[in-house]
Amino acid sequence: MRRCALGLIILSMIGCVSPQDRLFAFSDFWVGRSADLFVEVNGVPRATYIMGDGRRVHEFGFGGDRTAHMEHSGTDRGSTVHTVCVLRVEADAGRIITSIRIASDSTGLWVSSRCFEVLPAN
Repeated sequence: MRRCALGLIILSMIGCVSPQDRLFAFSDFWVGRSADLFVEVNGVPRATYIMGDGRRVHEFGFGGDRTAHMEHSGTDRGSTVHTVCVLRVEADAGRIITSIRIASDSTGLWVSSRCFEVLPAN
């Protein structure tokens, strides 16, 4: 019985992926690729800052800002939950992506990270 329980725990842990792991996979795919292609695939950035040396820092909102009305059991009152995932994508003067990082990540609708919910699991 103990071996069965231990086996189930190990199997459940194999499928666990953290938001940071998901970002690493997403970043590994995009770093070194064209920022223009990133925009074609993921939409236009919500903000862009051009550095003095020509580098660009783009801020992208992923999955849209979501608002969910959560009902409290046994009452007719609910609360509103705002979720957001914002990535900061840096590209060099030649518009090649050099880094991607999470700028803002809220609790998701179904798991502890909105970025985990909306970034593809490569």
